[in-house]
Amino acid sequence: EGDSIFGRNFDWQHRASLLLFTEPPNGYASVSMVDLYYLGFEGMQEIPWSKRFILLASPYATIDGMNECGVAISQNAVPERNTPKDPNKPTLLNSQIIRLVLDHAADVDQALALIQKYNVEFANTSVHFHIADASGKSAIVEYIEGGISIVRDDNLWQVSTNYLFSEPQQPDCWRYKTASKALSETQGNISQVEAMRLLQDTSQDSTVWSVVYNLINGQINLVMGKNYDRVHTFNLEMKSP
Repeated sequence: EGDSIFGRNFDWQHRASLLLFTEPPNGYASVSMVDLYYLGFEGMQEIPWSKRFILLASPYATIDGMNECGVAISQNAVPERNTPKDPNKPTLLNSQIIRLVLDHAADVDQALALIQKYNVEFANTSVHFHIADASGKSAIVEYIEGGISIVRDDNLWQVSTNYLFSEPQQPDCWRYKTASKALSETQGNISQVEAMRLLQDTSQDSTVWSVVYNLINGQINLVMGKNYDRVHTFNLEMKSP
């Protein structure tokens, strides 16, 4: 119906997750998914009051999210490359890059300009970033031997998974093929319900969450632990154009 949507599966072994709403005083409001493992929590547990202060670091352990301008970003694990660092640029961890974009980018072009001002240090595993905005623009940002590579797509949609699109040799990935085929057949025109079904079709045993962000009306559809019969729905109030 003319909306731009962004969906992703987070496939990992951790099982402590948080849906986080933030409203920084000098940035855009956003919603994001956080892997609490990186803050020292694992599995379903009651968090003692003495440890809850650690949750204040949640905005900097973000895996994917959307801000009130309709910018969405996710990080996906990819093979590591010997990416040079510019000594004249400050360095951020990969999850801090996510926070940078959510707090300060109003569209894909602004996100790319911000990212290129920093070196990245991977906290746990190498990643690339997939970014989209309310206009339908998207890009994948990768860190390779030559530096930063920006990958765009001529289609009205863009699919990414866990390999480097900048490299000439592409692996045979069934998840990429499944998503690309479904989007090609509809010219990228699918509903939020159909998008979640596509995430289900490309899920794995290790899928922790599946999320669909509507970059126009701010709706978030979230499935935890592959329980696709139970879709949790939330809303982020979007900024007026």
